[in-house]
Amino acid sequence: MIWREVMTTSDKFIPSQKSIRELPLSPNSYKKGCGEGLYVEVRDKGKYFKAKYRGSESYIGKFGKGHGEISLEEALKKWRVIKDWSKETSNKVGTYNLHMKKERIRRSYNLDDAVKGFLEEHKSKVKPTSYKENARKLNQILSLVSPYTPLNELYFDGEGRETIMNVIEEIRGETKHDMAIRSQQLLSQVFNFSIRKGWMKQGQNPAVLMDGDEIKYRSTPHPTVSWNEVPQLIKDINLNRINSHKQSVYSTKMLLMTGLRTGTLVRLEWDWITTVNGVECIEIPGDTYGLKRRFFENDNIPHHIPLTPQIEKLLDVCRNFVGEDGKYVFQPLRQNRYPHLDPEAPNNYFKRLGYKGRQIAHGWRRTILTAGQEVLKENSDIIQRQMCHLLGDKVRRAYDESLMLDERKRYLEKWCNLLVDLGLEISV
Repeated sequence: MIWREVMTTSDKFIPSQKSIRELPLSPNSYKKGCGEGLYVEVRDKGKYFKAKYRGSESYIGKFGKGHGEISLEEALKKWRVIKDWSKETSNKVGTYNLHMKKERIRRSYNLDDAVKGFLEEHKSKVKPTSYKENARKLNQILSLVSPYTPLNELYFDGEGRETIMNVIEEIRGETKHDMAIRSQQLLSQVFNFSIRKGWMKQGQNPAVLMDGDEIKYRSTPHPTVSWNEVPQLIKDINLNRINSHKQSVYSTKMLLMTGLRTGTLVRLEWDWITTVNGVECIEIPGDTYGLKRRFFENDNIPHHIPLTPQIEKLLDVCRNFVGEDGKYVFQPLRQNRYPHLDPEAPNNYFKRLGYKGRQIAHGWRRTILTAGQEVLKENSDIIQRQMCHLLGDKVRRAYDESLMLDERKRYLEKWCNLLVDLGLEISV
């Protein structure tokens, strides 16, 4: 091998362990070439291997036999690895050490770290109820794939995509299509968080939604009985042959009259009964779970339920189940995770009545909007307002603060009267 000298002031330098060891330290640093672009830089505090390739310089290591120090042979091996990496990736050799530092960081983080880090950041960006729901979903996912899986083993280009999609398919099962897509979207956010943190490489998100992920199934509307079957449904609710708790019955009747989503329905509080613009109503805060308001965007907009004679009568009946300090209109049936009635109570009641696959709580909202127009001949805007929808584009939502409570009360009175005509009874 032909060795060349770099900035030498003495005779030609023949590199070897011994010759490098014998180089005198100097306050004025100097360099000695070791071949292949590698050289040793001598200073007053030590000798350091460096190398140059295509105008870029890379630090290799300190010469010596102590901890963290390397020999000439080791320096050459390391340099060859760096130069090969530079040729393969087209990156400058000077960025290699930073690249390796990032790789060490990536190797040190696992899926559990990513989930915990994401949730910590996520907590300040969403409603508390949304945070709890997302944390529950992620805990379910961690029960299907090891939380200790290193993030670099979940890269899209490796086996990560297959691993994650297997988890999503397991969540999907036969019927939980919406849950599967929401879980995939949530996981994608977790991995994007990891990429921002430098724990994963850019472009390696294994949960990213691709064309076709959301259309593996045909979306079907929430089941609800036909309008001709509504009288029988109401009769079955009234009779309560299955002897369900009265709270389940009353909450279901409130659902029929108001069309509230169950998450909001069971959280109704007595203190929310007030008068707005001369109309007595229940004023539900905009950040209440189930109203579907966007966090920090429109969750300051409350929803109002004008009180009809039937709703007032139902509230009076519900008072019998509440103590003086009772907070919620619908009390829990037993000690559980909720301080109020379980949101699944109306759906469970429908199932026990024999309406499984035919009627669910959310499907009733379809009945309200359809029958409200076809039977009552009401304006769809008024009905949708009463269904908690914020109408129009962002401009309208920003400027239109009208509540139209008088019109909504008239509609709601007509709707409740219609249900009574079909057989709905308030007291049981």
